[in-house]
Amino acid sequence: MIVRVSLSLALLMAAHSAHAQANPPRIVNVRVVDERNRGVESVVRFSSGGDWRRFGATDAAGVARQPFSCSLGTVFRAEPRDLGSYFNSKEVDCSDNLRIRVVSRATPAGHAVAAEFRKFNDPQTGAQYVMVVRSSYDVKTRDLTGTGSVGAVMNAGIFGSINQRACAATVVARFDREILKVDSNGDWSPVADPAILPVPEETVIDRKRFSRSCQNAGARLKELAEDAPAKMKVYTATIVDAQVQVAASIGQTGQYAVNPPPSPAEQAPAEMEDGHLPSR
Repeated sequence: MIVRVSLSLALLMAAHSAHAQANPPRIVNVRVVDERNRGVESVVRFSSGGDWRRFGATDAAGVARQPFSCSLGTVFRAEPRDLGSYFNSKEVDCSDNLRIRVVSRATPAGHAVAAEFRKFNDPQTGAQYVMVVRSSYDVKTRDLTGTGSVGAVMNAGIFGSINQRACAATVVARFDREILKVDSNGDWSPVADPAILPVPEETVIDRKRFSRSCQNAGARLKELAEDAPAKMKVYTATIVDAQVQVAASIGQTGQYAVNPPPSPAEQAPAEMEDGHLPSR
């Protein structure tokens, strides 16, 4: 019995050794760069359908090299050290040489809270381009005064009307678009934006009214601001998808205008929290 077990174990180890020799780990070279092809120091992670595991940290030039065996479905992503200046990357399929793009947050209007990019080919020239759309936002508030509801009047113990204060808050998004050309080496370089689509300068993506003055609505306004980045990400993706679809069908040199998709705030009326909606 001992001899048979030992023999089976020896055969198993020999088979494993032969498999390892036939499929040795390869060296995977990763370089994390921004839209200007500059290296970005990052932590690189991988996943094969489960949890994300650490591949390694890059150097200051954005480079990391490790022995690694790619398998079907394995993807990588980069998490920049400086998240205040860059977004996390998209997922990219595993290969021996990986260039992972991270997009900077800088815009003329300040730091962006959402960014999306898409590649497209110019049907007229065959050249490949990248469209990057970044978005930032402000929460604007305004105090309103109106007539209270009948219930509010009765509860006040008087006959007639009373003044009721409310706070109107709107989340206003700003968008910045950049177009870059992709060369034969995969490098990106900015090109003059030919105004292929108008980017809405300001779009209301959310609006609320609170039954209290803006000065006393601090907690509600904070919640509104905290919810904004997720909505900004969805709407930014909608805008870049619509623009790339048109750009890819007509061409980079075309001069045309397409109405932007309706914002979430345009599709739904303002919500009133806890109470009667006062007139302006």
